[in-house]
Amino acid sequence: MSNQILVAVQNVMRAVTAIEKDKTNKFQDFDYRSIDGAMKAMQGVFVEQGIVLEPNYRLVKTFVRQGSKGEAINVIVSLTVLLRSTADDSHMACRVLGMGEDKLDKAVAKAHADAYKQFLFKMFCIPVEDEPENEKDGGAQRHQPEVRQTTKQPSRPANAIRDVRAEVANVFDRTRADFEVTKAAKLKALKAEYDRLDGMVKFAESVGDSAETLKRIDARDAIRALANKVNKATTLKEMEAIDG
Repeated sequence: MSNQILVAVQNVMRAVTAIEKDKTNKFQDFDYRSIDGAMKAMQGVFVEQGIVLEPNYRLVKTFVRQGSKGEAINVIVSLTVLLRSTADDSHMACRVLGMGEDKLDKAVAKAHADAYKQFLFKMFCIPVEDEPENEKDGGAQRHQPEVRQTTKQPSRPANAIRDVRAEVANVFDRTRADFEVTKAAKLKALKAEYDRLDGMVKFAESVGDSAETLKRIDARDAIRALANKVNKATTLKEMEAIDG
């Protein structure tokens, strides 16, 4: 049985071994590989090898993160790409996650782009670490290892440290996001219970049942006290310690 898709994927991996950084983040002063640059570098090879890509996105989570410059919308998506060979219709699938953040309406688009770029790099084993040569001089230093060893390039360590910090920040952001989602869900449930008890208090008052009114008021106040504790919680551990 033919399985041409495996051969085609291997040929793509053989043809594309690196993708240059084509964009610059002027605000944070670092170069990066854009999704457009990655697609441009690989599109011709896909056509040559007879590979058709069928992407399918699924929304995983959305949340709002409070930063130093205000709130930003965060979106996490799951991307499953079906790679199909035009030679024999054999196929295989790859699944990755992508995350995007924006203060307006571009978080979804950014998450889609991040996921697709992750797919291209991970599926075809394309390295994303900085190349040893200077990427802005057209490779002029490629054959001068002794110069690379003695010439100081402060921007590279700075970029490496920035990448590590960004990765750590992502971990904390996602942990924080889990906490915020849990907190919001708990507060929503408590609000629903409070409204239910408040309705029962009003009904008991309307029929003149003072004993039932006092009973429901006590239960309602207990829910409000519980909600106050949830509001003051700052970690998942504190949240789990709250009964209710």
